[in-house]
Amino acid sequence: MLSESLYRRVTRFLLAMALSLAASPASAGGNALPEPLSTFEAEYRVTNGSIKLGTTVISLQPDKAGWHYRSVTEATGLASLFVSGQAIESTRLEPSDGGLRPTVYNHTAPDDEDSVRVDFDWDARMASVRGATGTRTLDLGADTVDGFSATLTMIQRVARGDSNIRIDTIDDEGEHETLEFRRADTEPISVPFGTFAAIRVERVRKGGTRETISWLAPALDWVAVRVDQRKDGELIGRLELTGLKGAAASRD
Repeated sequence: MLSESLYRRVTRFLLAMALSLAASPASAGGNALPEPLSTFEAEYRVTNGSIKLGTTVISLQPDKAGWHYRSVTEATGLASLFVSGQAIESTRLEPSDGGLRPTVYNHTAPDDEDSVRVDFDWDARMASVRGATGTRTLDLGADTVDGFSATLTMIQRVARGDSNIRIDTIDDEGEHETLEFRRADTEPISVPFGTFAAIRVERVRKGGTRETISWLAPALDWVAVRVDQRKDGELIGRLELTGLKGAAASRD
């Protein structure tokens, strides 16, 4: 039987690692998204390899100040017996020096104790973190992003050919964390949306037993067609692309 704690770990992983999907380019306030990012709406199924745990819908859309990056995950089947409601991550982003930087990050979970909001004050180079234990402040480096929109940064760097990537973030618990990724080989990957030649990207964790592996398909404007999380060699969470709206869906 699937435990609540396992489902929550899988959900938090999928929300944090669900990668950007690209469609046709769009602009907000006259500012185009940096290459290779575009607006999109994508659907994934969440499984542990055999049992369906839920669904995730991810979108990147323009808003008044810039862009809104959002992920909504909902339990289905057996998992819905343990977890009800939606887990939502969202980041408001603004153009900055040819790229994007976060202004507000929200992580809203079915369990309110896991909910976090981070407000980025770039003038003061400070972030205000509000969660179940109260409010605190963190220093901001020039390139710090939230752990959710860090996936957009990672995709840009993989697309330009970087092999080893480090990104300074504030994670979904409101703590500083440096994410490291390694670009590996191209592999054929089959998902419900189709079969694609995808670039394997591995999350680098030193001294741990967890593995996070993502597969990005250049033919779909760098859509992440699959993301796996493994622990001690065992698959505990898988995200697979089931639907994609926009120009990227017709580029394979």
